[in-house]
Amino acid sequence: MLLRLEFSSRWSACESTQTADDPGKLQNAVEMMVEGMYNFIESILGKEAKKYVPYLGSLFFYILLMNWIGMIPLDTRHQPA
Repeated sequence: MLLRLEFSSRWSACESTQTADDPGKLQNAVEMMVEGMYNFIESILGKEAKKYVPYLGSLFFYILLMNWIGMIPLDTRHQPA
């Protein structure tokens, strides 16, 4: 838990030094995903989209990440003796 907190605080400190005028590749990719998600949800919900985008976007990426993690073979129940 403390290691995760340390990593996230160092990550945010490094990322906060970069100006918005000079975005990196990671920032461009994240902005493209967030904007695409917002436009998709706005096309469905209309003006109500701004209220629901954070929840629906988080839910989408959580489910996507869990599906990707599920493809890693970690079955330890059937180990040979």
